[in-house]
Amino acid sequence: HLTELPKKLDVSGLARINAQSSYIQKALQSFRLVQQGISDSQVRVEQLQVNNIGSTQISLSNGWTVELGSIDTEARIRRLQELLNAIPNQEIAAIDLRYGKGAALTWRRDQEKG
Repeated sequence: HLTELPKKLDVSGLARINAQSSYIQKALQSFRLVQQGISDSQVRVEQLQVNNIGSTQISLSNGWTVELGSIDTEARIRRLQELLNAIPNQEIAAIDLRYGKGAALTWRRDQEKG
């Protein structure tokens, strides 16, 4: 359930984390791992969500939506960092890292770039 925040509290720069109560610890741990894993880049996590089967999805400040899945999180975050370093941010809409050694990329259409 949602907790109401005090009206004077500015949360505009904070990431939003969504998870059912049974996945709160997993969500917080995943958030810390992602933040540490991408700390070398200029990108930050805007939203992290763990769904009802424990699969993690993140939205990054560069516009990427990233599927991390529910296993091998650290290895997948390392691949994410490699992709952040190798691919122009404006070219990608989404990345699915739920593959053993690779990733599926969804490219932005020309009118969505920038």
